Amino acid sequence: MADEYIDKDEPQIYGPHAARKILHVLGGMEAIYHPLARHLAAQICLETAAVKVAVDGSRMVKTTLRQGVVTKVPAMMAGRTVLRRFSKHLDGHAEGAIDRTQFFGDGGKYANIGRSAPKILTALQHIAGALKKKGSGVADAAGWQAQIEQAAGDLEPGLTQTQDAQIERSQMTPAVVRARERWLQVYGAAKLIVEGVLRLHGKTDLLPKIFYDLAVPSGARVTEAPKDEITQGAPT
Repeated sequence: MADEYIDKDEPQIYGPHAARKILHVLGGMEAIYHPLARHLAAQICLETAAVKVAVDGSRMVKTTLRQGVVTKVPAMMAGRTVLRRFSKHLDGHAEGAIDRTQFFGDGGKYANIGRSAPKILTALQHIAGALKKKGSGVADAAGWQAQIEQAAGDLEPGLTQTQDAQIERSQMTPAVVRARERWLQVYGAAKLIVEGVLRLHGKTDLLPKIFYDLAVPSGARVTEAPKDEITQGAPT
């Protein structure tokens, strides 16, 4: 039985384990195999490190995304509250004194804004700009402008952080896929090469001890390498 699917995290277990065992086993054979052992081990370690960089980068982006959401949600709710209060403030003016469409678009209703963070931010920025114009007719226009600009300023950083992280995450995912596929290619090639050497020496029973995925039940989730070690000397 073998691990038929090696996920993005398992190279960090299988890779270093295989590199160490290749050095031990091939290092205990004829000197002709020593450079080969070093080369295969180095290639596996190189690609294993590349997978870690890609995966860690992807996880860092996810953390940034979560932080952006934590920042964004309270600011979004506060922005909606300010817009709702401003709408009620307009209701307090004499009938026909205010053209509500200049603030809330066609129909002039608060409900037209929508509930998403980008729409709320757009509405805040639009209304702040409209309040700057002369002749808006809004009582205490400057005071409301300050409140609305503050709400927009509070919401924008969290929203921008979330959007940037989403874009970067969509770009990072292919990087993880490519790094994993490259690792599988190098790991699989090393497996075939080492198997050939072991067959020449009648030691194919060592193959699962070198490439631990061959000893793992199919579908198992591997979290650490086995404790046993092959003690044949590594090349000098």
